[in-house]
Amino acid sequence: MISTRTIGYDHIDVEVAKRIGFHISHVTYSPECVADYTLMLMLMCIRKMKRIMQREELNDFSLPGIRGRELHGFTVGVIGTGRIGQAVIRDLSGFGCRIYAYDLYRNAEVERYAEYVELKEIYETCDMITLHMPLNDANYHMIDHDAIGKMRKGTVLINTARVSQCDRDAAHSVLHRRSGWGYGTSFRKKLCAA
Repeated sequence: MISTRTIGYDHIDVEVAKRIGFHISHVTYSPECVADYTLMLMLMCIRKMKRIMQREELNDFSLPGIRGRELHGFTVGVIGTGRIGQAVIRDLSGFGCRIYAYDLYRNAEVERYAEYVELKEIYETCDMITLHMPLNDANYHMIDHDAIGKMRKGTVLINTARVSQCDRDAAHSVLHRRSGWGYGTSFRKKLCAA
């Protein structure tokens, strides 16, 4: 038996597991739990919390380099408006953000808080973009060099969906080239900066 505590299980080779006789199960998280985690990552990125916490460990309370930004007034793009994306949008609405949404299927509840737009508009106009859709062939590496090239200076990308939806080489490259660009993720490989 292979059991994973993730919403998706695309990181497991299902065919190989079946062939050798393993059963696969996964435990899902509540949409609100993932939405909370997403909001925490957003705030940590724009408030530079990683750097602040590192300095506090050294009893360094100096201010240079830790001036963050406020979420209020941000334009946030939410890609994927299923249960998790909808919960993120609902939570963001209390922060005074302008919220754009993209999904193949519109959701009337989401339209109470967000405006559906095309991906191109999200890439070009949003201060922050967050991913919330299951992985499939159509969205594998959807955040690639081309998509990142369309983003504004200082865009923060949050990925709590699937690691493979963001081309890690493209994200790594932009983190070293563009000042202020940030990437917050729930995946453990070292890449996050803000």
